[in-house]
Amino acid sequence: RGVEEEVYRSSHPTIPSISPPDSTVDSTVWLRYEPLILHVACCNATSADLLIRIFRDAGLKNAGVQRMGGKPIVVQVIGDEGLEMPLTDSTGVPAWVGRSGWLSDLVNSRQRRNWSKIERLEAALLGVKDEEVER
Repeated sequence: RGVEEEVYRSSHPTIPSISPPDSTVDSTVWLRYEPLILHVACCNATSADLLIRIFRDAGLKNAGVQRMGGKPIVVQVIGDEGLEMPLTDSTGVPAWVGRSGWLSDLVNSRQRRNWSKIERLEAALLGVKDEEVER
């Protein structure tokens, strides 16, 4: 907590509102929200296993070993709050006229759930005892 969190939250703010795209656009416009993606280098399989269990206990279910051969062992976690959807049809006509409040709420709720999982992960990592970590 502290400076790092403030920097993260200031660089990944919620959005106040979303305006419809220009209706003269002649191709589909997409909205894409990316959740947490984290790679951690672990010194051994025991530490990698512990980290994966911590990720999953924090609500981050998409966690596993990305690279096992040699050292370090790389563990990856990807949040499940991603969102990808068209904002217009293929002719550029907005797909959600009159629903900008709903769309803003949808994106912001994903962001808040992502933050919540990060906070649970941080608490879980801070709670790991030295004797649990094999060096």
